[in-house]
Amino acid sequence: MRQRCTALEGFGSTLLRYPGDIEKEHFDLVLSALDDYTTGPQGDIGSWLRKSAISVGLKLAPLDKPGDFVGQFVGKNLRISVELLDTLRVDAVNALTILSSNISPGLSDFFSKKNFLNIIDNDFTHFFSSIILLLNLPELSTEYYNEFVKGIVYTSGARYASEGILKQSFQALSVYLATEEDVQRCRLWKRILFLASPKQNSPVYVESANRLISELIETDTPIPDGVSLQSIFVAAYNAHLNTTAIANRVLPSIKTFAGLALLDHEPSLKRLILLCASPRQSPVVRAAAAEALYEVFLEQGNEELAELVSEESFEELKQRV
Repeated sequence: MRQRCTALEGFGSTLLRYPGDIEKEHFDLVLSALDDYTTGPQGDIGSWLRKSAISVGLKLAPLDKPGDFVGQFVGKNLRISVELLDTLRVDAVNALTILSSNISPGLSDFFSKKNFLNIIDNDFTHFFSSIILLLNLPELSTEYYNEFVKGIVYTSGARYASEGILKQSFQALSVYLATEEDVQRCRLWKRILFLASPKQNSPVYVESANRLISELIETDTPIPDGVSLQSIFVAAYNAHLNTTAIANRVLPSIKTFAGLALLDHEPSLKRLILLCASPRQSPVVRAAAAEALYEVFLEQGNEELAELVSEESFEELKQRV
């Protein structure tokens, strides 16, 4: 990966020396590097390439006469500006502060007046709660909205991250979902549910979105009228099928089923019972489902059914629920 970073930086230097030879595919190479999430024993080694790509892209931006590259470059930096790594957030916010005036006055005002670089340096606890308000910018395009949401979902639904980053990003998102107008809350919920779809997204976003959904349900985050419990169930259901990623996809789905069951969503309750009873499921999954189901029945004050769970009388539960 280090060699790829060096190659990308050398490639950028060559283009700067010969600006007349720049073609669209040269810009596309930089853009593709911003989407590299390769992992290895050292973790997110793709972040090294993303960091190099931000630096190279910022230098190449003035050479983009049509403006297509800058437009896409800004979108990808919106995503990276709310991702996990401190150094990448700083680089992305710096790029956005410089280039947002090329996109729209509203975006430029948002990044220049808020001075996010100063917030990162001196008041980081308010960074996510401040930057998430970008979602309310009227002129924010759908493409930019979706890229930004991918970043905040990736971070707030991360499995491995510093406690501070997880807490602050999740709190910013959950407060937004609890306090904004219904139309804004509904739009964000639907985008999160979309990112949980294995058919539509890469595993990194499916897993983050699925974990995030389970946490939102567990913390009683309000669900707007435009989002049904069934749509949340479907997202969790699809995420936990046909996968060996038990910790990243199956267990969060079980938490979601349990939360929905407490909201009297019958399909979620029945799904928990089936997971407990199925010999096709791993012992870890069956145990997690049984524990969740037991807690659901206790919360509902139904000690008799809870006792059936503890006795592993799942066939009788199927008949009674």
